[in-house]
Amino acid sequence: MLKINIYFTVFFFLSSHSFVYATHSIDEQKYEQNYVNDYKPTNQDGTINAVIEIPAGTNEKWEVTKPDGKLVLEHKKGKLIGVLKFSDKGEKDDKLLAVIPNTAFQEVDNITQLDETFPGVTSIIKTWFLYYKGSGKMIFKGFGSVQEAQDILNIAIKEYQNQE
Repeated sequence: MLKINIYFTVFFFLSSHSFVYATHSIDEQKYEQNYVNDYKPTNQDGTINAVIEIPAGTNEKWEVTKPDGKLVLEHKKGKLIGVLKFSDKGEKDDKLLAVIPNTAFQEVDNITQLDETFPGVTSIIKTWFLYYKGSGKMIFKGFGSVQEAQDILNIAIKEYQNQE
């Protein structure tokens, strides 16, 4: 049986200072959100809402805690550009790729365009995910289109709604 969770790893192209620690925030209330239940995965304008689990320029991997949905990262809107298909311990572990506005990547619409405009970026992302858990833990299955990424997101949204 295919296991699908609503919380994907979405790799945004951000600077490493883009995440915010609640302990340094004046507005602590803002960071009491439940990242699993309090945000809709998609917006009416076609953008998505995502938690930045892996800030660019770091090797840290942050996760939303499943019981309470807590994590202190900045909420961002983004545009899906594709998916990296991985297997982790025999289970599907896709990584949705997205770009955010007001960055050098904002005009990128798909993985092919990312490769053409920023040579080497997809190779870096793929390599990072292949080895962040250690050698041989993740198996790369290929890249997928924007439509595949959107389909994966839609399936996950339905599966999550069916759990409630």
